[in-house]
Amino acid sequence: KIALRNINRYKGYSLLNVIGLAIGMAVCILILLWVQDELSWDRFHKNSDHIFRIIAEDRSGGNVIRSVGSPSLIGPTLIEEYPEVEKFTRVQSGWSNWYLHLGDKIFTTEKLACADPAFFEIFQFPFIKGDPKTALQDRYSIVLTERLAKKIFGDDDPMGKIVQMSDTDLKVTGVMKDIPHNSHLQFDYIFPVVNMTEWRESKLDSWKYGQFATYILTKKNIDLKDLRQKMAGLVAKNIPDSKVALDLQLLKSVHLRSTQLNSWNIVYPNPGNITYIYIFSIVAILILALACINFTNLSTARSSIRAKEIGIRKVTGAQRRDIIIQFLAETIVLSFLALLAAVILVEILLPTFNSLASKQLSLNLSNNLTSFFSLLGIVILTGIISGSYPALYLSSFQPSGVFRAIAQFSSGKGGALRKVLVVSQFSITITLIILTSVIYWQLHFIQNKDLGFDQNNIISFASYGQYGRDFEAAKQELLQNPNIVSVSQAFPPGPGFGGTTNIQWEGKDPTKEIMLFSDMGDYDFLTTFDLKIAAGRFYSREFTSDTANFVLNETAIKSMDLNEPIGKRLTIDGKSGTIIGVVKDYHGGSLRDFIQPKVISLRNGFFVCVKYTGSEQEIVSYLEQQWKKFVPDHPFRYRFLDESIDNYYTTERKIGKIFGYFTGLALKRSASAKY
Repeated sequence: KIALRNINRYKGYSLLNVIGLAIGMAVCILILLWVQDELSWDRFHKNSDHIFRIIAEDRSGGNVIRSVGSPSLIGPTLIEEYPEVEKFTRVQSGWSNWYLHLGDKIFTTEKLACADPAFFEIFQFPFIKGDPKTALQDRYSIVLTERLAKKIFGDDDPMGKIVQMSDTDLKVTGVMKDIPHNSHLQFDYIFPVVNMTEWRESKLDSWKYGQFATYILTKKNIDLKDLRQKMAGLVAKNIPDSKVALDLQLLKSVHLRSTQLNSWNIVYPNPGNITYIYIFSIVAILILALACINFTNLSTARSSIRAKEIGIRKVTGAQRRDIIIQFLAETIVLSFLALLAAVILVEILLPTFNSLASKQLSLNLSNNLTSFFSLLGIVILTGIISGSYPALYLSSFQPSGVFRAIAQFSSGKGGALRKVLVVSQFSITITLIILTSVIYWQLHFIQNKDLGFDQNNIISFASYGQYGRDFEAAKQELLQNPNIVSVSQAFPPGPGFGGTTNIQWEGKDPTKEIMLFSDMGDYDFLTTFDLKIAAGRFYSREFTSDTANFVLNETAIKSMDLNEPIGKRLTIDGKSGTIIGVVKDYHGGSLRDFIQPKVISLRNGFFVCVKYTGSEQEIVSYLEQQWKKFVPDHPFRYRFLDESIDNYYTTERKIGKIFGYFTGLALKRSASAKY
């Protein structure tokens, strides 16, 4: 009652404190929701504590490459030889642009997945229709999500109906609920993995083929350390000269602890980063600390007003304990009022925050006890931290020395404390500014770094139809357009295809071993992507022998310790030829990764890459017209190279924007507290 009277009596002071605490709490709540969502990934599976992804660690070539892809025979071998393992499944997921259709309806933008029959026994994705245990047993079966089933069949029952993929009929054997957003496995339909041996020439019986992610379900109460030790050398046991070791990654760790893993050919959109969990948690603590410091400063500044009240209370019999409780109660009441304001502020900011973070967060306290108790904890903690010093210090005043105590407080310990609090407040603010600046300059570096090739004005699409059958004729027709500068059938510069250590070169040190990766392109690869020659020349149609020769990057030459590489003999996986050129290093993958030793293989890639000038809209329209002429039975799907590269840093951009907004709120709060 007295607390409410004081709040009503000193409205300006109370309003300032409530606003300050509300901003700090609102930021904490938003961060709490974001952290809670990040930590929730893949935890909805009943057996999430016993599901592991196998990681292949390749130590060939003097490097350590940890990869999501593991040899395709790992799963069956573990089931046969290790009683700790109950089930396994190989998975590829996240791809789109596959030709799934029903009559004239085409669904190339949907995401696909393929897996072994035990997939739905390991992962508990709820089914609406069908039996998850048998849904993938038939080779020509397919399971659809609820959204896709509705899109394809409308209100008709999809069970038993036929859809086509790669001219193959697949029968719908199940309909599952849409995949939750907090699953690292994202797909709209899934079919048996065995089909990939026909459609993609994948291998399911190889110790070397590693383009599937393998998941296992272990029994409960096993010795996980022992299992790790036993399976670590399983690849070397079957391939004596292999330097690939195996490790286990808990399903719950996949989303937040996969940034250093090579996941080529296995698509996991929007991976998280445990580092950002730590950073944002620290930011939440710092911003809440700012609010508490401001509250304490304001409280101590009003000590002369409250000192008389304390003196009278003590004269009438109040104990120090009573006064401490009174002050803390007032602070906690203010914190509750601030919480109400913070909740309103969060509801206002959530749509914008969700847009920035690409999340679907909501403050549903009735169905989320964790959030409810977390908010309750924030209120109590904020109230105690903010009110402790004023309560303890002011309650120590003696009735006979109230005015002397006030004077001492203003010039002595109290004044020193306020200086410490103000310095702390601005130190925290400066720390937040520095962190924001670091993130900004990191993003600036990413956006402006010279990658070593031209990523602008390049559009690519799959080489179906005539583009695959007679590429040269199709290319010449495209070049009739004056805005098309160059056309190459290639894979755009990327992280590089599967590495090999089966390399011999002239003058090689017998003890030296490197891993060489490959980019695929034709004679126009150099021109299309504007790569720079460091020595020698690129492949040319004028030299028929170039089909047996090699062009490498600078990192490969340095790794091989070749001072004068041009003309040296080189053998890669049994293919012998001469080094005719060296291109300057270029970043094909993310800037997080080191540049790999690479050979540019003179092979036609899967994509048609077109470099153009002029209007983007006009060139897309022209290419679409040509597509309908050359590939009439497929929809035109394309992508811009600069957008694909930009996608490497989606998470960083989101984090940068969110961090900037939070720091802005903290600065405004800090500025509003100057009294």
